[in-house]
Amino acid sequence: MNVTIRYALDDYFCETPPPVFQLTATAQFSPIDINIAYLTQAGWNQTVDRLRFHVQSQNPPPADRPLAAAIGSVEPHITVRRLDEEEDRFVSIQIAIDGVVSVMSNDRKFAIDTFNHLLLDCPPGFHATDEFDINEQWATDAQIVAYFLGS
Repeated sequence: MNVTIRYALDDYFCETPPPVFQLTATAQFSPIDINIAYLTQAGWNQTVDRLRFHVQSQNPPPADRPLAAAIGSVEPHITVRRLDEEEDRFVSIQIAIDGVVSVMSNDRKFAIDTFNHLLLDCPPGFHATDEFDINEQWATDAQIVAYFLGS
């Protein structure tokens, strides 16, 4: 088991990038509430941070783009991404329409803290971790690392 807590963001641009921390959580309830207030409290930077709703595109990206295959097969989802340049950490959270939440980060603690503050114990549902099936790993799969870099 990889006990590393964080990798430097610059390391992901090396020939052999480090693994990406990935937390997958499947909600056992609906709807999933998103604590938008947390984003502003945490220091939202409009220049680099994003809150996006990805729809199923009728016009896929050109095949020569590195993530074309991954982007073309992605189901509709909401993405929240935050870059904390000062602490050298990045997190990307995708919430799919089937209730699966995928969190990717270079920093395990940042990923878990962001998941907890963004999706747990907020009104009106005040949901807890035991209402999700949660798995975590440090992923080395090339497509996951590429998706992390492109998110």
